[in-house]
Amino acid sequence: MVTSLRYENFRALEKYRISLSQFNVLVGPNNSGKSTILDGLRLLDGAYRFASRRKPQFLCLEDGTYQWGWAISPASLTVDIENVHTDYSDASSSITYHVARGRSLRLIFPRTGSPTLVMQTDGRIPKSPASVRELFPVSLAVVPTLGPLEREEVVLQSQYVMRSTRGHLAPRHFRNLWYHDKEGFSEFKKLLESTWEDASIQPPELPYLSTNTLAMFMTEKRMTREVAWAGFGFQVWIQLLTHIVKSRGADLLVVDEPEIYLHPDLQRSIVGVLRRLGPRVVLATHSVEIINEVEPSEIITVERNKSEGKRLTDLRGLEHAAQLLGSSQNTYLTRLARERRILFVEGKDKKLLQRFAAKTGHADMFDTGRLATIPVEGFSGQSRVKNAQWAFSNVLGEGMRVAALFDRDYRCDEEINELQTELRLCTDYVHILEKKEIENYLLVPDLIDRCISARLQIRVEHGGLATIPEYSVMELLDEATGPMRPMVKSQLGARKLEYHRWAHRDGSTYLLEIERTLDEEWQSIDKRMRWVPGKEVIAAINTICDERWGVSITVPQLANAIKVSEIDAEIQTFFADLQNAIFID
Repeated sequence: MVTSLRYENFRALEKYRISLSQFNVLVGPNNSGKSTILDGLRLLDGAYRFASRRKPQFLCLEDGTYQWGWAISPASLTVDIENVHTDYSDASSSITYHVARGRSLRLIFPRTGSPTLVMQTDGRIPKSPASVRELFPVSLAVVPTLGPLEREEVVLQSQYVMRSTRGHLAPRHFRNLWYHDKEGFSEFKKLLESTWEDASIQPPELPYLSTNTLAMFMTEKRMTREVAWAGFGFQVWIQLLTHIVKSRGADLLVVDEPEIYLHPDLQRSIVGVLRRLGPRVVLATHSVEIINEVEPSEIITVERNKSEGKRLTDLRGLEHAAQLLGSSQNTYLTRLARERRILFVEGKDKKLLQRFAAKTGHADMFDTGRLATIPVEGFSGQSRVKNAQWAFSNVLGEGMRVAALFDRDYRCDEEINELQTELRLCTDYVHILEKKEIENYLLVPDLIDRCISARLQIRVEHGGLATIPEYSVMELLDEATGPMRPMVKSQLGARKLEYHRWAHRDGSTYLLEIERTLDEEWQSIDKRMRWVPGKEVIAAINTICDERWGVSITVPQLANAIKVSEIDAEIQTFFADLQNAIFID
């Protein structure tokens, strides 16, 4: 998993660093370096594919040092490397890719000779392709630059088609791609039907025996025609969906300016599609519609006079991002005015809500621009919620529907009831979770067991483990959460005493009530999962699994793997109530 990149003397980036998270949207003016950053990932894709099938060698580098790595064939790279060197510099160019646990790969472009890919490890030197893939689990999928399809497309050799799908020839070989590799077509078809009204599509075929020209038919509003006769927007959309579906199994998906030829509605929709189906994403864009759809913390501004990509921290930062694109559009107010329905959530809860919504059939709440989701900092942000309705109605002259979702944290029932009563007077709907925080709804034993087993299976396949070890997920959860009991008890007690500080009652009585409740529920692992801090529990599980077997699980992995039957009834009821409260007139 690539976590960050460092560019040195690479084109216009003399020294530049960028860190990656789950969703990364690169924003900046023309010639700021966005494409250069993406080219760095494209180069890693080609170099790693070449290297991971070969044994590493002990190479002598241009500076006279020796390192383990590979001499990379330029033919394996889909990016032109003739102009990678920074102007007026005699130094070699390089890109360093940092991977988990302190390991990194460095792609070096000397002034003379072929590029090399070298390793920096934690002391272990992999001697086989399998051990290389284990130490450096890099898996990229690259969406090529897309454009209109060819009017006619003859059947080509399969190997040639697969090699061309990552480069500029991809639009010319679109029908061939599905003709030779039909895996995922049913998913692609359903995805198209759910995102393009009244449209469907069929696999490519050879309609005439006398010719080897492929045809691929689409239907829209009961009219059938070949895809070349559809609009350019439709042609680009089906290519985007194709590459997203084909990226399943990759760790990182690279997308460059997907908005070209797309209507603003589709530009907004692509964000929701990528969230539901894609792995981690790095996307470069000039579209204000796209930056309106993502969280500020997911936007990285790229400017040539900076030494690193700057990640935004709040909604106001969207204005700076829009200015870099040359837009005077007030993205903050535009988002609110367009949707007229607002859901206040805590911190980054929106990401998990989106995944739960997709599983329970409510994805359209977040994916189609119907709902503006605004983060607040926990209960301290409740004043923003209380004032929202008045502000929109009296200041902006707009009638807004306002809802709010808060974590329970360690607050007592009395405080929860009081807050709900207050907020119901100024919102259309408010819900406070019954469990500590939203991550607690991922603490499902069968789900955790399934995700750990999947990671262990990968370790076995890559040679890291001989067999899948035996373990008990219930014992694992008990080991991870058992030491948390004193902390949970003290937090619950502190919150209850704080709330009742003016009551004429002995504080020990409140503490005794908490002790009895916690004693009863702590005996059951399932009930215990209500009180423990969800994020910390997942971290504790990972510490144990990493120390024993070298594996870990992530919140996105859990969210993607959860079954509808495993989603708590409270969450499903929340979506139904939210729908009735702010979407039904």
